[in-house]
Amino acid sequence: MKIETTIIISGGDIVDEEVKEIIYQASQKGSLFLIAADRGMECCMRLNLQPNIVVGDFDSISTGAYHNMLWYLKKYEIPCQTLAVRKNETDTEAALHIALEQRKSGDIILLGGTGFRIDHMLANIAILGQGAKLGRKIYLQDSHNRVSMLFESVVLKKNQLFGNYISLLPYAGIVTHVTLDGFSFPLTDVTLDKFSSLGISNELIEEEGRIFFGDGILICVEAKE
Repeated sequence: MKIETTIIISGGDIVDEEVKEIIYQASQKGSLFLIAADRGMECCMRLNLQPNIVVGDFDSISTGAYHNMLWYLKKYEIPCQTLAVRKNETDTEAALHIALEQRKSGDIILLGGTGFRIDHMLANIAILGQGAKLGRKIYLQDSHNRVSMLFESVVLKKNQLFGNYISLLPYAGIVTHVTLDGFSFPLTDVTLDKFSSLGISNELIEEEGRIFFGDGILICVEAKE
């Protein structure tokens, strides 16, 4: 079965070789829809990638890179949606809206969504919920972490994990009746408080880990060493 994947490349921390590998793997599995958000277009130009669409206000891109981008867009006939600098959403969120509108199924992988701007990183974690509410999985991914938002109980498979460590953090309030099965640190009917670090740095000890919970929203971080 062909798998649809949407990849958004934003302007934060990027490792070019990892981007190439992620795009290659996604294209091997099925159809790929690629969006460049603002300075993420610089990565696309370095790797000679032709995104399906480019979006941004381009206030963080240098003048020289901006002119190169205009030439690149014209050469490959890539559509571009230019946004106002003063607006109510980030360029990355605007890219996510395009992904959800134009691709009705499949996972969304957000690259370049972490880095030295913690405010942007927190905002990128927050917008993961837009996919979760629609039953779509969005991953915020960098070299060391893959972050997702859980609205319901899930089963994690050991051979599909991004990293060995699994952290679960309550988002926007408490999470009730948390039960972890197959983990090094199991939990049974625990309430995770929004001001607690109880769910940090767990590991699977079985081939599958089951995460059950009642009310609330969990942030799931799969982290490497």
